[in-house]
Amino acid sequence: MRCPDCGSELQQGERRCAICGYEVGSQKAQTSWHRRGGLISLAVIGICLAMLGFLVLNPGAANVQGSTAANDNAAGNGQLAPQDSQKEAQQPTEAAGEAAEPESAGGAAGHGDLAGIQTESLNVPVRETVDAYTWEELGALARAISNASTDEQGLQIAAAYHLCDANGKLDGSQAKRFTMADGTEAWAQIMGFRHDEKSDGSGLAGISFITKDCVAQHYVNEEDNNIGGWEGSAMRAWLGQEVFPALPEDLRSQIVAVDKLTNNVGRTDYTSCISKTSDAVWLVSMEEIVGVIEKDDWMRSALGNGWYTDEATASDAYERLERLAWTILNLEGTQYQLFPDLGLDIYGNNPFLIKTYQGEVVQWWERNPSPGYTNNFHICHRDGSPDNTERPQTVAGVAISFCL
Repeated sequence: MRCPDCGSELQQGERRCAICGYEVGSQKAQTSWHRRGGLISLAVIGICLAMLGFLVLNPGAANVQGSTAANDNAAGNGQLAPQDSQKEAQQPTEAAGEAAEPESAGGAAGHGDLAGIQTESLNVPVRETVDAYTWEELGALARAISNASTDEQGLQIAAAYHLCDANGKLDGSQAKRFTMADGTEAWAQIMGFRHDEKSDGSGLAGISFITKDCVAQHYVNEEDNNIGGWEGSAMRAWLGQEVFPALPEDLRSQIVAVDKLTNNVGRTDYTSCISKTSDAVWLVSMEEIVGVIEKDDWMRSALGNGWYTDEATASDAYERLERLAWTILNLEGTQYQLFPDLGLDIYGNNPFLIKTYQGEVVQWWERNPSPGYTNNFHICHRDGSPDNTERPQTVAGVAISFCL
C-alpha cells in the first residue's frame, strides 16, 4: 500500500505516512485532495486568461491556420492566393519608366476593322504624329486608304492613324520631314486622301503631299514661251530627271506615279488642250489650290478690291476671262482637301501659302500655263495669293508634290 499524498510505501496496517505525515482515511486527507483540486482549477483558469489576453493583443493570430489552408487550396487550383495577388499588383511592370509602346493597329481609336479592312494585318502601330511614321509605314497606310470602299471609310482610317484630326480635317501640321541628296531639309504636308488616279490603273493613290516650303528654285522654260504647256516644259523634265532621284530612297520607294490633267498646249481657247501626263513628282495647278472659279465669287472680289468700278464692266471682264481662261483652268484637276480646310481665300492673301527657300520668302510655281497668253505660267505670289502669272524664264520657288 502507498501513501495517497506522497506515494511512499506504507507498512501493513500503518495509518500514518512516516515521510509526509499523511493520515490515511482521515478528514485531513479529504481536505488535501480538495486543496489540490482547487489549485489545479486555479492553474487552468490562469492559463485560459493568459491565452485570452494574447488573442486580444494579436487578433490576426487566430486566422493564421485558416488563411494558410485557404492559400494552399487556391494554389492547388492554379490561382493566385489573396496575398499573392496583392504582391503581384504591387510589382512594377517591366516597362515602368520607359515610353509606352504605340497602340496596335487594331486598337487605333477603338477601330479594329476600319472600312472593312483588317487593320491588324497592316502591322503598323498607331503613332502620335505623321512625322513619327517611317515612309514604309505611311506607304502601307496609303495602300489601306486606297483600298477603302469609299472616301469616308478612307478618312476613318486616316483619322485612326492620326493622319488627320478626329473629324477628318487637315490643318497643315500633318507633315513628315525628309532630306534631299544635297542636304536640303523639307517637310511634306498631307494635302489630301484618295485624290489622284494612279497611272497604272489600280485606283486612287491613298495620300497626296506637298512640301511646306520650296526645295529648290528653277525656271519653267529656258525660252520665254509656254508652248507645250506642262508636258513639254523644262520644269517637268528637270523634276523627273534631277529632283526625283535626289529624294531619299525610303521615300522614293513608296511614291506612286499618278495622272495629272493640265493644259499641255499653252496659249489656247479650246478645252481640247487638256490632257493627262503621268508624274511621280509634280507641281500643283492653280485649280488644285483654289477649286472651281465661280463667277459670283470672282465678281465680289473684283468689285471689292476695286479692280472694276461697276458690275456691268466686271461682268464683261469675267465673261472674257472665262472664255479665255477660266473654263480651261477649271479642268486642270480638282481642289485638294488641305486648302479649303485651312480657309483658303481664292482672291486674297493666304499665310499658309507663303513659302520660303533657304529662309527667304519666294513666289512659287504652279504647273499650268496661262491659256490667254503665249508667255506666262501661273504662280503663287509672295503674299500667298495663288492667282498670279509670271514669265517662264523667271527663276522661282519649287514646292513639289507626290503621292503614296
